[in-house]
Amino acid sequence: MSPYSIQYVILYLIVYVTEHDRTVRMYNAHTFELLHVLSTGVHIPEWHTCTYLALEPNGSLVACATQNGFVCVWSLLTWERVAVGRLHAGSVEGLRWSSTSGLLATCSADCMVTVLRVNRSCLQMIPTREQHCIQELKL
Repeated sequence: MSPYSIQYVILYLIVYVTEHDRTVRMYNAHTFELLHVLSTGVHIPEWHTCTYLALEPNGSLVACATQNGFVCVWSLLTWERVAVGRLHAGSVEGLRWSSTSGLLATCSADCMVTVLRVNRSCLQMIPTREQHCIQELKL
């Protein structure tokens, strides 16, 4: 089995790949040179694999989802982790940034859809009809 996940995104001639070693790797699209590695292992203590990734439309943030319900977000300007949190009881099966509002949506094997606003210190859930308050996942 290949060490690379099927999930990849190409932006500004950089290929972003999720890998089974709990990392997101960035490669030059022309030379395939490894440019940078972001690790989820430090921030998520239990065993997991990275399953999905999504780049914010303006290209300043990358989000990675795991098979154990976590979402981790990094700044592509500073390489710093912006936020991390367990959002689902099951595997995150989809991850998508809004093209206009800066919101991040996730869907999971636990049959839940979560819409988030990413702040510098937390992933903030946006209320739905079923939720009447905003919950924050602190770092």
